[in-house]
Amino acid sequence: MMYKFSLEPVLKHRKLLEEDLQKDLAVLKRQLFDERERLSNFEQVRDRFSGELQQKQVKSISVSDILLYTDYLQEVSKEIEKQSKKILEAEKRVDQKREELVGAMKNRKIIDRLREKGLKAHVQELSKKEQSLMNEAAINIFNKK
Repeated sequence: MMYKFSLEPVLKHRKLLEEDLQKDLAVLKRQLFDERERLSNFEQVRDRFSGELQQKQVKSISVSDILLYTDYLQEVSKEIEKQSKKILEAEKRVDQKREELVGAMKNRKIIDRLREKGLKAHVQELSKKEQSLMNEAAINIFNKK
């Protein structure tokens, strides 16, 4: 006799939800990685142009060139600030999705445990029936002698 778990459709549904959340989390982690890369690129540009400005100030540089550098560096600094905010938002999204995934995993594990309990009870019941049949057969054999 085969064990049939009555909540199998629920378990399958919860597994699918969990898989979808894992995929969503992977996408969000990738987006976070990309945002951090952009920030790193902006910081490298800022550092490079700051270094160039310092080198040119040691030599002679016109005021208009200094203004161009400082204006550009201010814009890059604004972009760094914006990018830092984007990273914070992306981190929040990753954390939220991770929490959703943990919740989905807990929900699936509850159903898994119910299935395991049911299967264990089923196996015990089969063992009792088998033992009962063996006892009955032994009694029949003993009575025939």
